[in-house]
Amino acid sequence: MRDSTVYSNPAAIVTHTRSGGTFLAAALSSHPQVFCTRGEPLLKGMEWRRAFPRACATQILMCITRAAFHEIGMLKITYAQATPEVLEFLQKDKVKILHLTRSNLIRVAVSQVITGMQASRKLTGRPHTFERLPAVKVSLNPATIVGHARRQQESISTMRGILRDTGCPVLPLTYSEIVGAEGFEAAFVPKSISYLICEFLGVRALTLTSDLKRVHAYPLSEILTNWTDFEAVVRATEFGGLLDAERLWN
Repeated sequence: MRDSTVYSNPAAIVTHTRSGGTFLAAALSSHPQVFCTRGEPLLKGMEWRRAFPRACATQILMCITRAAFHEIGMLKITYAQATPEVLEFLQKDKVKILHLTRSNLIRVAVSQVITGMQASRKLTGRPHTFERLPAVKVSLNPATIVGHARRQQESISTMRGILRDTGCPVLPLTYSEIVGAEGFEAAFVPKSISYLICEFLGVRALTLTSDLKRVHAYPLSEILTNWTDFEAVVRATEFGGLLDAERLWN
C-alpha cells in the first residue's frame, strides 16, 4: 500500500508528439504540489536514460512517479513510449492520466516531419524554445503529410481504447484547451482548464504557467515554400477543412 507521507501519487501525460505535451509538462511543474519532469524521460538519450543507463522503463517510472514530498509525481509519455511494459505499470499503479490530443493533424504532421529533419540534421533548429524563433522554411511533400495525419488519427483512436482498457482515471484534454485564446503566445493554461486539471489530480486549484514558446508560431504559408501546391493537394482530402484556420493568420 502506498504511504502518502513518503510517496507521491502517480500521474502521467499521454500524448502524440508535437501536440503541446512539453508545454503542459512545464505548466504542471509550476505547481508546488506537483513534481513533473520536462522532456521525455523514457526516450533514449534523454537525461534520465543517461543518468541510469541500466534502468528499465518501469524503474524510471517508479523513480519519477514516487518522488518524495510532492502530492503528485508525473511525466510525459508519448504514444511510441507506451509499450506493454509501460501500460502494465500504469494499470497496476492506477496512474491518473491526462490524455492530450491535438485536432489539427496537418499542423501536427508538419511539425513532426520538421522535427525529424532537425533530429537527423537535414534542417537546423530545435524542437522547444523559450523565445520566439524565426519561421522555418521548408518544402514538404503534401502526400507525405496527409499520410502522417491519417496514421496519427488512427493512433489517437487506438490509444483512447487502450487507455480505457487500463481502467485508469483519464482526463481528455486538447491542445486548443491548454493554450486557450493566447495560442502561440500562451504563458499559462486558462484558469478553467488549470482548475479542471488540478481537481483531477487532487491538488490545490492554481493557474498553471509555462515559460515555453510555440516553435512553429507562423501560418503554414510562411513555413512551406511550396504552399500553393501543398494547399491544393490537402484541400482535396478529408483534412482540407483544417486549412481554414490558416487563413485566420492573414
